[in-house]
Amino acid sequence: MGRTREFNEEKVLLESAKIFAKNGYAGTSISQLVKATGLLRGSLYSAYYSKAGLFTTCFNYIAEDGVTDNGLLIDLLIIALLERTADDNEVKKVAQKVITALEEKNEGSIETIIADRIMRRADLTDRGK
Repeated sequence: MGRTREFNEEKVLLESAKIFAKNGYAGTSISQLVKATGLLRGSLYSAYYSKAGLFTTCFNYIAEDGVTDNGLLIDLLIIALLERTADDNEVKKVAQKVITALEEKNEGSIETIIADRIMRRADLTDRGK
C-alpha cells in the first residue's frame, strides 16, 4: 500500500497554478514550485512525477473543481495552448473542455476571451483613454 499524502493537495495545486500562470510553463522552475508549495523536491516528484505532470494536474484541477478565479483558468489555458497542447494529448483534452465551457459561460468566442485576458494582463485595456 502506498503512503498517504501528508500535504494539502488543493493548496499545492492552487499555488502551483499561480506560479505557472505568472511565469509560463517553460519559465517555471521546479525550485519555484518547491518554494511556492512548501513541498520537498522529492515529495513533488513522488506525487506528480514531473513538472509536466504537475502542470496537467493543476490545469485539470482548476478546470474541473470549480475554482472561481476565471482569470487563473484563462491564464492556464493560454499557457496550455502555447506551450503544452502540441506535445501532450491529456492537456489538449482539458484545453478543449475549457474552451467549450468558457464559450458557453461567457457567450463569446474563445479568441475574444483570450485576447481580453492578454490585454488585461498587459494592463492595456484602457488604451487611448
